[in-house]
Amino acid sequence: MKMLASLGVAFFCVTSKLTIVKAITFDLEKAENLCLSEEVLDGDMMTGSFKYDTSGKTNDGEIMMNIFDDNKSSKFQSKKESESFAVDVKTGGLYDICFWNNGHNTRSVTLQIKHKIKDSVQKKKDVNIEKEKLDPLQRQMQGIYDAAKHLNSDLHHLKRREWEMRDVNETTNARVVQWGLLAMVVYFIVSVFQVFYLRQFFSKKKLI
Repeated sequence: MKMLASLGVAFFCVTSKLTIVKAITFDLEKAENLCLSEEVLDGDMMTGSFKYDTSGKTNDGEIMMNIFDDNKSSKFQSKKESESFAVDVKTGGLYDICFWNNGHNTRSVTLQIKHKIKDSVQKKKDVNIEKEKLDPLQRQMQGIYDAAKHLNSDLHHLKRREWEMRDVNETTNARVVQWGLLAMVVYFIVSVFQVFYLRQFFSKKKLI
């Protein structure tokens, strides 16, 4: 019986890792406690069912079935002769599925693991697929962002140059007006001076 249980444990672990629906059957002697270990990760959903042989006189409660998490906290418990279970894994680790025969007879146990959603390999594949999908998009978005940033910088630079040219233009216009006014004043003074000079010259020559 011990050899059969050991083979059952090995077969259970392999099939669970591959997430293939398989069932194992083993004998559980009276007063025997047998646990099967299964490694699960965060986010996994471990579902399955169990049943015991119905040969002879049997009563509910003769076999206690428990599922314990890595911290030895009970996640599922049943005293029924057959039942389905579903364990939502919040904290990953090594989970134990234990059967304890409280009866007086050897019982045959059939355990079936239906499926386990998102094991470690699938999670890695999903992450890699998402990364492969996102990387080209991220690079494209980064290129668009860099181009927009460069264009925005160019626009600010052109606007700053426009303001500088406008200031230079306004300053130049103001100086042209100032020099124009100054030139007119100088020309007027020179003209007045020439008129007075010519009058004095002609007066001395007695031409006027």
